[in-house]
Amino acid sequence: SEKYLKTMYEEKRALNNIVKDYDSAQKRYNTISRKMAPKSKYEFLLGSVKIDIAKFLLEKEPKTALIELREAKEIFEKLNDERALDKINHLFEKIYK
Repeated sequence: SEKYLKTMYEEKRALNNIVKDYDSAQKRYNTISRKMAPKSKYEFLLGSVKIDIAKFLLEKEPKTALIELREAKEIFEKLNDERALDKINHLFEKIYK
């Protein structure tokens, strides 16, 4: 649904802000019991959201889906996540059929 897509875009924006300015986000993170997760965790989550957005847009907006997949691919290549890269390549194949 459109509401789900809107939520994914909001999550993407929030994760993007954390990843872009991790040091600043860490300073704003106030909790006594635990520290903020490593930057790679937020990069992983951002890549995952981009894959979900791409899946959602695959039929209606393939060009936008491609952009999201390319960005996710960059993230997962940096993280050396073969499983996610396989998933992305599978989605690329669906688009280029």
